[in-house]
Amino acid sequence: MGQCDTKALFYVYSTQLVILILTGCLSSVISFGISRDTATFCPSNRQQIKAKRKRVEMDFSKYYRDSGSEDFRLGYVSDVEGHWSYFLDFVRRSNVLDWEDVGGDEEIKFRQLVLRPNTYFVYGGDSVDKGPGDIRLCRALVSLKQRYPDRVHLLVGNRDLNKLRFRSELSDFDMARPLEEIGKPFWDRNAKSLKEHLEQVRDNHVGVEDVPLERFNTKAERLRYMLKHTLGCPDTFEFRRNEVAVLRKIYGHYPYSVDHHATTPFLPENQYYDLLLNEVTDDNVVESFEYEINHPQGSLRQYLKYASIAAIVGNTIFV
Repeated sequence: MGQCDTKALFYVYSTQLVILILTGCLSSVISFGISRDTATFCPSNRQQIKAKRKRVEMDFSKYYRDSGSEDFRLGYVSDVEGHWSYFLDFVRRSNVLDWEDVGGDEEIKFRQLVLRPNTYFVYGGDSVDKGPGDIRLCRALVSLKQRYPDRVHLLVGNRDLNKLRFRSELSDFDMARPLEEIGKPFWDRNAKSLKEHLEQVRDNHVGVEDVPLERFNTKAERLRYMLKHTLGCPDTFEFRRNEVAVLRKIYGHYPYSVDHHATTPFLPENQYYDLLLNEVTDDNVVESFEYEINHPQGSLRQYLKYASIAAIVGNTIFV
């Protein structure tokens, strides 16, 4: 995403904010907080997931009976953050969403999210970072939005927007900057600087004490540093390796064809343990992160294209 695209997004979201502020006639405002617990959506923390899930399905008849408007049901979920099994569980329990078979065979099924009649759905933002389903989640949500543009609303979260930095910070220009010029994140006193991170990486390798630090300053290590020390998601690099392996197994290659973006692949559970993760190199992982945010057809780029900073459903604003 170029500088012009970034500015365009800024102006779009700023305009939306002004319009929403001026809409003072709204009788209800719903603001759902974002969990700061980085382990909340990890598979090993099921109890925390159940305790902190941002799942809401509401019957809005109480808002509209007096005005004579038609009753409807609203589904809401937020902060899935790439936790694919969590999202599948949410859809299974939902009274608003369903999966519909659209093709495939006994080994691989292809499905689409569908919205039930007389319902609305709001996704509250933060679609990536904490699980091996970033790409599939973004694709499924964008496809749903494209097919139900007036009844589906996608909101932007900090974890969606902060990936815009990858285009500049993984560029050749930035990779050539002296390490001393790149400071540690000001919002975290305990975080390491990039130089300190690379020194630790070098220390973890035996017999390379005299190797210049610049040898370790690769795009892969730069990305690992950003994810761990500046974005609060240290496991995301390996989560992406896993998802790329899954998508390669399904489609035979990655990135896969635009023709498949509107459908979601499903493998039997036991198939996920037969992945050749070692065939997905560090460079492949970096290329995936760059593609998904920079390419016009990238999954996160598409999510940002269709998302907004807030949504109005009836007389309620979601932010």
